[in-house]
Amino acid sequence: MITLVTLPGLRLDSPDIYMPSLKGFLKNNGYECKHWDCNIASIYSKLCYEKIVEVLNRKKSIDIEKKVKEILDAIDVLCGKIDSDYETYLKAGNTLKNAMRLFSEGYNIKWTPKEILLNEPVNSVVELKEVQEKKEICFFDDVFFQGFEKLNRDEQIVIISIVNNVQLLYAIRLSKLINDEYNCKIIFVGNYLSYIDNALEDIAGAFPWIEYYIVGNTEESILEILQEIDIKKQEVQKPRILKNNCTENIKQGLREKVQSIPDYSDLELSQYLSKKLVLPLSVSTGCFYGKCNFCSFHYGEGEFSLSSAEQIHRCLDEYVDKYNVEIINFVDKCIPIETVLEFSQYILDRNYCFKWMLETRVDEAYVREENNALLLKAGCRLISFGIESASQHLLDKMNKGLDISLAKECIKKLHETGITTAGTFMFQYPGEDVVSIQKTIDYLFENESLDLFGLMQFVLSKYSPLYFENKDKIIVKKTDLRQTFEREIVSSISVDDGSLEREIENFFSNPLISAHFYEISSILYRSHFLFLERDKYSFQFRKKNLNLGIASDN
Repeated sequence: MITLVTLPGLRLDSPDIYMPSLKGFLKNNGYECKHWDCNIASIYSKLCYEKIVEVLNRKKSIDIEKKVKEILDAIDVLCGKIDSDYETYLKAGNTLKNAMRLFSEGYNIKWTPKEILLNEPVNSVVELKEVQEKKEICFFDDVFFQGFEKLNRDEQIVIISIVNNVQLLYAIRLSKLINDEYNCKIIFVGNYLSYIDNALEDIAGAFPWIEYYIVGNTEESILEILQEIDIKKQEVQKPRILKNNCTENIKQGLREKVQSIPDYSDLELSQYLSKKLVLPLSVSTGCFYGKCNFCSFHYGEGEFSLSSAEQIHRCLDEYVDKYNVEIINFVDKCIPIETVLEFSQYILDRNYCFKWMLETRVDEAYVREENNALLLKAGCRLISFGIESASQHLLDKMNKGLDISLAKECIKKLHETGITTAGTFMFQYPGEDVVSIQKTIDYLFENESLDLFGLMQFVLSKYSPLYFENKDKIIVKKTDLRQTFEREIVSSISVDDGSLEREIENFFSNPLISAHFYEISSILYRSHFLFLERDKYSFQFRKKNLNLGIASDN
């Protein structure tokens, strides 16, 4: 038996796609698997009635029964078990966020509806080992122990996916607990391992009960490992690290992706925090553009691959027939417009009623009214573009391959069609000046068609083209566990006299911006905007009536 584990620290509105996809692949190759989602289980384990009362008593809270009811009702509202309007849904999300933050105090983490953040960073194998000895690491132990019933005493295989350094902490913790109780072979997989490939030898030496690490494409290595385990039927003398597709050179071209239909059959889908059933779907790997200087998505994924139309149709059919899906979130980096139009026509021809959303690149095809009308009829309700900046000069420095005038026109046409538009932007990219940042600020305030936006400060992504270009200026250990580098590293390749900081502070001091950004970044998922009222959440609508309706973060 193979047990697949998704760790806490991911979005809660839907399952993460990594393990369901791997389960579908292994099932196609004759392996029996079970999927154990610790991520959503953590909500119901940590925020059950008894645990809430225990924590509130420890915090010496008053009106405990009232607060317990508020938290439990908030979960029911987010799941759609209690009817709610936009304001009630937002309030429930805020209640959950505050409860998660309260419950994780004292454990060196900030537990939120979207991620887990470390209060004290762990950037080396030495620090990783030290943390494993501290009691703070036991925060999710009750979740892990509840899930042990999914394991058998008989020899089996446990595969744990890891997306960041916080999950690495808990993957090691969980694998140790399993190793102490069961005769299991432990395999670590996940995109994050590609970013710490130089540290894996040291990690393997520090935690010898983990027998395999797969870096890069999991499917290409997992069958080799399973066959090896089946043949040897014995302990591995030394942990094995399998690497494939990891290269600083971005491969251009197109190959067909062998699409396995994600398998969600082990999951209680009604537990996820959404009014509607949301399922993720990926129909490609990598990025068909693959040239942005700040991006490292290509590392470990190799050349861009795309599922055939027939494979995509099979996935859509199963999502409807087996799960009665209501919202599909295409989680690809970007899907070619030709593919989007093709499966839109298929959805329309099949009379499917689900809504869907995707993130992609700007394309002149999104200006054409007939294309956008097809997308809307086929259920498309949200499209997000990675715009990054409204300054063409800065976009060219990023090697973004994007015409800002075309981006504005695409957003305008999609918005007019009735499709929610979203854009992501970054501040303080190397070479940005006050003029370029002001262009972005003006665009966000003056644009009448952008409904949602995400803002982030530039961080240097390990193994991005910009990282390799500035390798000599970046002073970090080869075995550093970080996936991105912030101020102390970025400052070596960027110059800011403080004027950019002041512009950004002024921007966020605007109550409309701060409220909108707080709402988007802290509480709601984009999938929620496919069933919430557009005139409530849209930045453009709210800008007109200045009715913020946002709860305080105090």
